[in-house]
Amino acid sequence: MGSLDLEASEMVIRTAMHQLGGVLLEKLLNAASTSYVGAIETAEVFGPRIYAEVLRRRLRQADQVIVVGDGAPWIWGIATEYFPFAIQCVDLYHARQHLAEFG
Repeated sequence: MGSLDLEASEMVIRTAMHQLGGVLLEKLLNAASTSYVGAIETAEVFGPRIYAEVLRRRLRQADQVIVVGDGAPWIWGIATEYFPFAIQCVDLYHARQHLAEFG
């Protein structure tokens, strides 16, 4: 009967550790995850909305900020206005498209 108690105790501990590990992993992933913000709206509305998302994600704690866009001037205008320190990068799909048009 004593071994059953030990087995039951071990199962309780394993279950608790598994649940705790899941919670810690979720917090870690949420802290280091990437946000994507997209909408069909004017640049005047989109700029403040994306900036609010960045503040929600604790921008000041970020080591690096990258703005990815399709190369449209209005996107770089928002990036320059709200994120002047960010690296600006054209997404792969549009970079290929621009290169194909250029070639």
